[in-house]
Amino acid sequence: MQRLPIRRGALVVAVVLLVALAGCSGPSSSPTPTPPDAATATDGFGPDGPPSPTPGEASPTSEPDNVDRSVETNVSGADLDGPAVNSATIAAAETAGSYTLRSSTDTVVTSQQRGRVVQRVNTTTRVDLAAERGLRRSNRTVVNPQTSRNPSAAVYTANDTSYRRIDGSRGVTYASQTGAASGPGGIVPVNVSGLSQNNTFLFDGLVWEANGTTTVDGVTATQYTLAGIENASSFSEGSPATVTDIDGTLAITDDDVLRRANLTVTSRTATSTSTLRLEFALTELGSTTVPEPDWLAQASES
Repeated sequence: MQRLPIRRGALVVAVVLLVALAGCSGPSSSPTPTPPDAATATDGFGPDGPPSPTPGEASPTSEPDNVDRSVETNVSGADLDGPAVNSATIAAAETAGSYTLRSSTDTVVTSQQRGRVVQRVNTTTRVDLAAERGLRRSNRTVVNPQTSRNPSAAVYTANDTSYRRIDGSRGVTYASQTGAASGPGGIVPVNVSGLSQNNTFLFDGLVWEANGTTTVDGVTATQYTLAGIENASSFSEGSPATVTDIDGTLAITDDDVLRRANLTVTSRTATSTSTLRLEFALTELGSTTVPEPDWLAQASES
């Protein structure tokens, strides 16, 4: 693999968002990290889209740098450049002409005020760039002391038209749309001209160590394990949450393509604990096909 200079001084976006999630008491717009091209609450689930789990106000903790002493800091590791890896990954998918992207976000928040709230989003996006077709399937699970919901959604985009099927508490609904979403309830089209993703946050401020090889989709890749946080002070940002645990793995091929990643971050405040797990896998490069969904006729007539 080409040795690239490590980027320093940047925040880890996933950690910052988790810290915000653990400490905020805002509305459903509270930031929850989602993998690339995943369905949003508006796109994927309409009125059934649950708000991000928020445990309520938290009191400041006494840690000066918001990183628990059990988390390794100021460590060194492999020379990985996030933007270079991200660019190589996009280029590989687009050169191949088709790809399958599987991603998931799993958030668990336990607070004194609201109890335990679990939110999981799993998304599979299949894109055939040559045919200008894409199909994104998402399902979201929300469990809290008051309710449990499991809506699902699918979006099929062909050329400049998108079709959507939602299966939620109000039954099954369909919609179609030409072009981009223009307002609330609009369909977020599948990107059928390239790969929409930005995984640079996996490299900014995190230190990875090479740890042998692994196989992804029949391709050999170098496996990296998370060694620690480059600079503890970069995580303070005036937040009341403290990062208590963080780990993860990456699988990167010799041409700098990120084929698989996972990152788990746990934080706490005076009144809550939060765990966020992100997973990502890029497979079937050049062999992905996108058949028309069996519900296309209903969506076309909507």
